[in-house]
Amino acid sequence: MSVEPRPLDPRSGRPLRVALIGCGEHATNTLLPALQRVHAPAFELVALCDADIAAASALARRHRVALALADVDALLRCELDGAFLCATPSAHQDLTRRLLEAGVHVFVEKPPASSHRVLAENAALAERLGLHTQVGHNFRHAPIFRRLREHLARHPLRSPALCVGNYVARWPREDRWNSGSVAKSFLLTHGAHLIDLVSFLFGPMHDVESRIEHDPDSGGVLITMDAQHAAGLRTRLQMTNGAPRFGLDLSVFGDGGDAIRTENFSALRIVSPGEARDTAAAWQPGALDDALDLAGYVHELQCFLSAVAGGPASSPTLREAVPVYTVLDAIVERAGVTASAG
Repeated sequence: MSVEPRPLDPRSGRPLRVALIGCGEHATNTLLPALQRVHAPAFELVALCDADIAAASALARRHRVALALADVDALLRCELDGAFLCATPSAHQDLTRRLLEAGVHVFVEKPPASSHRVLAENAALAERLGLHTQVGHNFRHAPIFRRLREHLARHPLRSPALCVGNYVARWPREDRWNSGSVAKSFLLTHGAHLIDLVSFLFGPMHDVESRIEHDPDSGGVLITMDAQHAAGLRTRLQMTNGAPRFGLDLSVFGDGGDAIRTENFSALRIVSPGEARDTAAAWQPGALDDALDLAGYVHELQCFLSAVAGGPASSPTLREAVPVYTVLDAIVERAGVTASAG
């Protein structure tokens, strides 16, 4: 299958010209297949770029993309409207800056930078230049969590309220991206997703308390954290790389109000107190929904392209991601892990 040029965008008279930088596993197995499912706005994937030109060339042939490049300077001569970055944290922060300075809107996979300070600098640059940015936090784009956020907007939680979140995975169990520790590698790979999701649902975190437990022999990590949000909500999150497979669940309780439970991307149950007995509302995916849609990948890419084409701003922007990575950096610094990625 290939990422085909789309019909002309009536707002611009031509399709958006976009490129993908980084042709590794995530780009190959997730981003490119998700782009195949985006039908509006009109766009054309004009180039793939990777330091491994053989990988870029093979992927370009498979998806019938005209250009495969190893040189970002050559890529910037392609008159791009937008770019998707899917490389490493140190490459992300530098390439984001170069693309913004060249007038290109940027979608960057997480983690977008080696620290929240560098991220804030790039956010300020994008704002100064008036360019759209988006960080690849797909969980907030998943149908289940968009539906949950809509419910919370209609039925605010009563204080005091509690959200308990559990995120389990089986990796990484060694240092990744020269981050300085397995714990930071896990947070950059997985934990940032949960922190962003909870922030999306309930607003920014403050008064964060955390603990990291690490077995240096097995590489196992357990991270626990508590945080406050506005309006008396407290979250308690637990994350580990000690599970055989991915798992994510949230349980949310408001005083005298709804009890909410999610399971992965596939089940949402809301129990609301009624006059005589509790009433339950549930959501499950349709039979034709696939994993890329359910995990939010298609929606996040469509939102970015729509923003570049003149639609509503997409999220999270670099600026909106700064509080998430501020929390992440504080967790590892409190645990005595201060090395930056890259």
